[in-house]
Amino acid sequence: MKASAGACRRLPALARLGAALLLIGFALWPSSASAWWDSKWSSRVKVTLDAGPAGAAITDPIGRVAVLLRLHSGNFDFAGAKEDGADLRFVAADDKTPLKYQIEKFDPLIEQVGLVWVDVPNLTPGASTSIWLYWGNADAAPGADAPAVWDAEQLLVYHFGDADGVPRDSTRNGNDALGPGERDDGGLIGPGLIFRGGGPVRLPASTSLAIAAGQPLTWSAWVRMPGAGTGVLYSVGDARAAFSVGFDRGMPYVEVVSPTSAPAPAAATPSPAVTPAPGSTAPAVLRTPAGAEPAADTWHHLAVTAGEKIALWVDGTLYGEVAGSLPPITGGAMLGGRAAAPMPAGAPGNAFMGQIDELRIARTVRAAGWLQAEVRSQGPDARLVVFDVADYSEGGSGYLPVLLNSLTIDGWIIIALCGIMAVVCVFVMVGKAIYIGRLGSANRVFRDEFAKTPGAVGSHVGAAATGLSEERSPGLARSTLYALYKVGLAEVAQRVDGVAGNGARTLGAENLVAIRAALDSEFLQQTQRMNAQMVMLTIAISGGPFLGLLGTVVGVMITFAAVAAAGDVNINAIAPGIAAALLATVAGLGVAIPSLFGYNWLLTRIKEQSAQMQLFVNELTARIAEAYSATTQARHGG
Repeated sequence: MKASAGACRRLPALARLGAALLLIGFALWPSSASAWWDSKWSSRVKVTLDAGPAGAAITDPIGRVAVLLRLHSGNFDFAGAKEDGADLRFVAADDKTPLKYQIEKFDPLIEQVGLVWVDVPNLTPGASTSIWLYWGNADAAPGADAPAVWDAEQLLVYHFGDADGVPRDSTRNGNDALGPGERDDGGLIGPGLIFRGGGPVRLPASTSLAIAAGQPLTWSAWVRMPGAGTGVLYSVGDARAAFSVGFDRGMPYVEVVSPTSAPAPAAATPSPAVTPAPGSTAPAVLRTPAGAEPAADTWHHLAVTAGEKIALWVDGTLYGEVAGSLPPITGGAMLGGRAAAPMPAGAPGNAFMGQIDELRIARTVRAAGWLQAEVRSQGPDARLVVFDVADYSEGGSGYLPVLLNSLTIDGWIIIALCGIMAVVCVFVMVGKAIYIGRLGSANRVFRDEFAKTPGAVGSHVGAAATGLSEERSPGLARSTLYALYKVGLAEVAQRVDGVAGNGARTLGAENLVAIRAALDSEFLQQTQRMNAQMVMLTIAISGGPFLGLLGTVVGVMITFAAVAAAGDVNINAIAPGIAAALLATVAGLGVAIPSLFGYNWLLTRIKEQSAQMQLFVNELTARIAEAYSATTQARHGG
């Protein structure tokens, strides 16, 4: 009945523990997700393009746009994808319609960075649009189609990722540059080009790049210019009809030269860049007015739209505009310098000094929302793109797979070390608990027998005549008290039995001191045996958390380095990597906490047995002194 009552009292505590374990299991166990696009793909992640107030906050129409997705170890499992990214697939929100995409860069081994351009047919302003990224199919053929990503109005797209430095066109127009530039691995989106005031890069004089009179145009690029410099970034045409984008003392401008004698509109700013020859018709020069100087040594998105007006946009915001349209312009363009012959003294400098990335030219006027979508998906503040928690194994999702797949190699090493340490500590604690338990049982048996044998210390009685012998009680071999008892008997026998002379069987003070020293020596040896391997637990207690902290710090460093390399700084991108790095700390604490509890429990048991041994040494010494004193021997006729 008592046992049953105790079991009943334990039920609430066990129920609470079970409920807690179930909650943890439900939190980590994969949960079901919506329909899977193709069962051959084992992993996917939902990507939200948030143009609402909480995201990119775009209110103007956007339409079709190529969105940049930056993949890194914090938001993508490179270990589960093919080394060349051939198994990447992008699907619309309906989880049925495949989307076109281009892989600019995919490095799963060293940098663990991917740069992918996805064609989104219609990005709604002020709302969220979702797409799915799938991977994890070893048999998948390459699915990227770079030219299909860009609409028919796009004339040229340079990513500047070419190894030889020659910019190559990603559209179907094939407007590759005619020569190389200096490749810059420090571009905003992968590699770019850097200009140091030397020779420009010449673009082809193709039919598609020729500008007709009044033709709509959108030109855009990411630019980084150190200091308040002056130079021509892009130009096409000659002294009579030209279009150029440049900087004048750190302030960007757009300049259009038209072959006409009509005066420039009042809103235009006269430019000293063109000086008419004597007797010639003066061309009209339009230049956007100067605005605030953009921050130097910082990446800025420059865009020019030409229709009924010529407008310059900086980071998605209108910077300046003039009334007018483009004249017919032919000939090859220059990137990093002026296409026409050098201008007379007083004109702005020709050579551009700075960095450029993602040059695009389109035969249409892109909407303001389209430009803002480019800025907020490609720039340092990429608020448009938000990665969700990844799904695995045909719809299974959960936090644990995400964490494990986000772990870097250093995290796995730390967790492996902690796992080895945990196994060793479990063996030590289990083995030591069994040893101390058996030792305690044997000591209780010895205590019972010793209490029933008052004369057990007399050598004339001997151990064999009592129950204090291994022959009669084999379990005594595990007893530390029995080990002390045997040492005491051996010391007494060595000093008493076979004594010559008058046969006196007494022990002097010096004999008792020697016997006590032998017992203390055996006590120390038994104590050391009980404490053996306990140092493994102390190492786990003190070293486990520090080992886990080391893994976390290194993992966070790697995550931030990968994010910096990819240029994606939103919290949803870095959170999985940091959470995975914290698994190393969890592993260290998971080793240290059980080891701490086990160590304290074992230490208490060892102290109990040590105290019993110390008491027994005192008791045994007193009994020996009493049994072999002169008074006792006289009473027994010895």
